[in-house]
Amino acid sequence: MTEYDYSIFPRFCYYFEASNFQRRPSKSGTPKNAVILLSGVFKLKLSQRLMIGKVIVSVVWLLIVASVIESSQVPFPYVFQGIGVFLVVSHIIEIIVFKQRMRRPRDYMLTMLFGALQLRTIRAKASNSAG
Repeated sequence: MTEYDYSIFPRFCYYFEASNFQRRPSKSGTPKNAVILLSGVFKLKLSQRLMIGKVIVSVVWLLIVASVIESSQVPFPYVFQGIGVFLVVSHIIEIIVFKQRMRRPRDYMLTMLFGALQLRTIRAKASNSAG
């Protein structure tokens, strides 16, 4: 093994020292000080990041629905039900606040499912079509 093997961490491994980010190995082989691990997600295009976020939110919604239908099959069903109530309320607030951005009924439905991720998708499509 060389002085530091970057393959054991995600794509980038930085450590924070005196408000200065530097890519530098430590002598022990692990990053020193406050460790900030950045995977390649931050290098992806916006549409790819939004898609990853939507997949994650879809999995959370599936767990929420499963916890409501069959709570004995999901670990911590009350936690997921609480998350579900929070998501419904916050997405309704987003729909009310950002109503002027939504053009079709599909936008309302997808905002109810994905919230800010869908609003960002709508904004990205609007800026692409305008410019």
